[in-house]
Amino acid sequence: MSEWGNDGRARRSGGPGRHRAGDMVDERADALLAAAIRDGGDPGAVEKLRSRHAPAALVYAGICCRDTQTAQDLAGEAFDRAVQAARTGRGGPVDAWRPWLLTAVRDTAADWAGQARRVDLAPAFGAWLDAGARREKAAAAGPRGTRPEGHGPAAAAFHSLPERWRAALWHTFVEQEPATTAGTLLGLTPGGAASLTDRAREGLKEAYLAAGPDPAGDEAAALDRDPGPVLAAAVLRFGDHAYLEARAATRPVADREGPATGWLGLVRRLRG
Repeated sequence: MSEWGNDGRARRSGGPGRHRAGDMVDERADALLAAAIRDGGDPGAVEKLRSRHAPAALVYAGICCRDTQTAQDLAGEAFDRAVQAARTGRGGPVDAWRPWLLTAVRDTAADWAGQARRVDLAPAFGAWLDAGARREKAAAAGPRGTRPEGHGPAAAAFHSLPERWRAALWHTFVEQEPATTAGTLLGLTPGGAASLTDRAREGLKEAYLAAGPDPAGDEAAALDRDPGPVLAAAVLRFGDHAYLEARAATRPVADREGPATGWLGLVRRLRG
């Protein structure tokens, strides 16, 4: 398991997580980095993906855990799971590393909750798991077709989309990142990323209407107005509000104070 330092990078790596060819900084798309992991001949691909997605995973892990050290352990284990899944090609991330990794953080924490490490998790996370288990049991005993929370039309619509569309929607509306960032991750120009996001947003609406109730109501209006909070709630299911607040709060802090102070400072405030 990776042990992550305060900046979200693995201490065992010994490098800054940037792959260079001569003097060229590696700006390959996430999909190309995932392909390099599957081929097994480019360890720099793992470190590049870590440098891109570690801060977000560490913040979300901080929401799920009692303390910073445990959050580092959780984020590291989740990233190892993502790399292993990408390496085997069995359901691992290709384009949409960020939502896949955040989901892995939550699922790894849920696995810990069934073991001795439940005491390391935030009490709110344990309470959420227990409530979810009760809802799952009630749904299984209820009328056919009853959906437990977290498996509603927004989640179904999002996961039905092509992975590149999911990545574009997540980075644009949940992470609130500019088209230049989404373009780098997807291997597109900023204009190409914006066009892809527009198509993905239309596709999301169509998929939601196909999966959702009739009439769709408030959630459909919220999805049309601002997909970010709806998608965060549908995918993360726990801590979505805290994660959105964290991402909004730490962008200027990280720019001003550097990643170590900005990200970990926020984790400590959330824990407090």
